[in-house]
Amino acid sequence: MVGGDFSSLLENYGCLDEHIARFYFGELVLALESLHELGIIHRDLKPQNIMLDATGHIKLTDFGLSEQGVKKMKSQHNFMNQLFGQKKPKKAETIFTFLGKKENESQKDMSKPPERRRDRGKTIIKDKKVHRLVGTPDYMAPEIIRGDDCNSKSVDWWSMGVILYEFIVGVPPFNDETVEQVYQNILNLKMEWPNIGKDEDCISEEAADLIKKLLDPNPATRLGSTRGAIEIKEHPFFKGKRIIC
Repeated sequence: MVGGDFSSLLENYGCLDEHIARFYFGELVLALESLHELGIIHRDLKPQNIMLDATGHIKLTDFGLSEQGVKKMKSQHNFMNQLFGQKKPKKAETIFTFLGKKENESQKDMSKPPERRRDRGKTIIKDKKVHRLVGTPDYMAPEIIRGDDCNSKSVDWWSMGVILYEFIVGVPPFNDETVEQVYQNILNLKMEWPNIGKDEDCISEEAADLIKKLLDPNPATRLGSTRGAIEIKEHPFFKGKRIIC
């Protein structure tokens, strides 16, 4: 991938003109549509995982937190345990605990905030069991932070809303000084909007509307939750544009 990743591109250019952002976001929509049709939820969409090939088109990478990726890691982990006769579970297994939980077991008493500590840059929730949050903080859907469900395709559409904002503005919408504050910004939908309008230094009304609908805190009503990618492709942000890979 000689074009590098989008994180490096944004570091160099700051942000993208909206027509360029639309092109690459359109390719992302098509890529995600293909994954979802195969039953794959990526769960870790972010600019670092969007690569550019020699022709300027995107390729998604890093499927370690997708369902298939986690199953592969778990299979390899179990194989190593059998190979070396390991009986005592290690902390590495806790990443599977959260992903394997049934929805009715994942509800937590939110009246008392859980104790949190940092572990290699990621937050771990401490209660009866230790659960590693799935994904990267800036792009993580609120339902994952709440401990509800990470097996819905809506979590990817949330990340897409964050990515589109970052493409156009230059920074993730919920970015803050600490991971804990990022989580609070996401849960409270606390973000700053640039000027919206038709002037050169403004974000278009269509782009702003698409971002708002992708960043719907309710995964059941979030854009893409009902008919998938077709809902995004029908949005006015793409009106009159033909998106072909």
